[in-house]
Amino acid sequence: SALSGVRARAVDWSPSANASRRTWSACALWYRRTFAAFPPAAGGRAFLRFEAVASAASVRLNGVLLGVHEGEYDDFSFDITDVQCEGRANELVVGVLHNKTTGKQDHSAFDRPQGISYAASSGIWQSVWLERTAATVTINDAFATSSTLEGMHLHFALSSECPGCHVAVTMRAGALTLNASAPTMSESVAVWVGVPARVRWPWSPSSPHLYEYEATLLSAAAVALDEVHGRAALRTVSVHAATPGGQARLLLNGKLFFLVGTLDQGFFPEGLYTPPTDAALTNDLRTLKDLGFNAVRKHMKIESRRYYHHADALGVLVLQDVPAGVPPAGVLAMVRRCRPHGAVVGYTLYNEGWGQPWGAPASEAQVREAVDWLLRADSTRLVDVGSGWHQAAGGSVLSSHSYPLPSAPSCVGIAQPSAPNESRGHFAVHNCTAHAHMSTEYGGLVVCPNWLGRGEWFDAGHERFFGAYLCPGYARAAGSAPCARAGDGINHSSGAGWGSCTCSHGYGTADVEKLMARGGASAALATLYSSYTARAAAMGSLSGIFYTQTSDVETEANGLMTYDRLLKLDASGAKQIRGANDLLQSLRMAQDQLT
Repeated sequence: SALSGVRARAVDWSPSANASRRTWSACALWYRRTFAAFPPAAGGRAFLRFEAVASAASVRLNGVLLGVHEGEYDDFSFDITDVQCEGRANELVVGVLHNKTTGKQDHSAFDRPQGISYAASSGIWQSVWLERTAATVTINDAFATSSTLEGMHLHFALSSECPGCHVAVTMRAGALTLNASAPTMSESVAVWVGVPARVRWPWSPSSPHLYEYEATLLSAAAVALDEVHGRAALRTVSVHAATPGGQARLLLNGKLFFLVGTLDQGFFPEGLYTPPTDAALTNDLRTLKDLGFNAVRKHMKIESRRYYHHADALGVLVLQDVPAGVPPAGVLAMVRRCRPHGAVVGYTLYNEGWGQPWGAPASEAQVREAVDWLLRADSTRLVDVGSGWHQAAGGSVLSSHSYPLPSAPSCVGIAQPSAPNESRGHFAVHNCTAHAHMSTEYGGLVVCPNWLGRGEWFDAGHERFFGAYLCPGYARAAGSAPCARAGDGINHSSGAGWGSCTCSHGYGTADVEKLMARGGASAALATLYSSYTARAAAMGSLSGIFYTQTSDVETEANGLMTYDRLLKLDASGAKQIRGANDLLQSLRMAQDQLT
């Protein structure tokens, strides 16, 4: 039911166009469909629910305005019980304006993609559904938290107060059935479920066990008012220093753990923000698992519930970014979406200072306030305050960004990079060793699609382009014309750098091309990647690394897969990267055990 990456008409982005012609607020999308009446049981209600719309939506049913919502990633719903009509078709009309961009989206990139910003999605880009509820008081949210492996708290949010009510939980643990209950308090309830040692299976990437449960909301007279079914992970995550003042490490389920992940943008050529199928989501995660990765840093995008559901089931840890530009209400919506999923182990509040207060005397206090606000919403996960950038006091992760080689955060003062492979940004030294250190961006090695015998993605007759496409800024030499599209007769392996005149963005072009001459693109990528993990293994302070990136996106050609998800590695290259990842994790675990 989702559709994204569409717009009503082209926008004139030429410099001569006036501002009103360049704004996207003039581009409305309209959706219309009819459906049969969806009556609830006696005393119940019927709801129309939206998982996400980009970014402002006006919803009418049978000519009645149900409401207006703004927000690109968050759920919203309307009670349609008294508006829908039985005996005739009900007409639903949704108008959408994409009047703001967040994360890596750039409106101008729709017609002229380039660099690290991508075409913006618009429209209904996640699921829409009808739902009946049997009672006026319902369970609206459910999630689990674990501070110990002896059991978990199941938290339930109610639609309204329910005096005298309680929630009864039945959880399956192998052949055992675990039962627990607790009275409601105001509009919420937390039920403690103890897990006996013989059926205690902590969730981890190597063993992603999920406990299935049923929760029933019971009235004071023991009448069932609502019931939900869910799955929960028994999982703890923390940061701990083995010795006072020593370097803190990441602990998963109380044991040292090393994250080996990728930066993951979550864009698809078929629908930008929207994947073409549910299988496309699992394919990305399965491919990473097959290559020996155990984590992703979900970059500047909040995914659908299906994505986190698959991460839970497949055993892929998620470090979730707050997309730049998302307001506090959107951050709270992100927490509500992520907290039911044990795979999500942390949040990144700011990326490289995007949207972060900077320079003003009160900036650090403002950042600290934002961190405290996030932790009040969810104190059970890690927080990287400024990924690869200024670090205010607070949070639990300190991270660095560098290309193409990985780097470690600095604890000796403000880092001013003087070479390409030194870490970007500025690192304050507040409790530096008390944070888990990570390299949350590195690599980004260019392997252009045409080096693999495939056309550049924008040469495939893509209907987005309304005229000849040139890549501004990618000149062969000073003063020469911009690079044309692939297939123009130019020698694209000329070593000009930054994609070698193929309109492709990334790093390490000369290194890749040098090794390609010896053994091809797959061998070059695998060899350089393995050398980077060996470098990371020697950095004793690190608790994780994230390679840029899972897949190409538009003109970025630095993915392990192409934009249309062709793996850039042959069987030998894939085996080499899997071996490098496995060796990195085992070496780091051995080093940490010794220290």
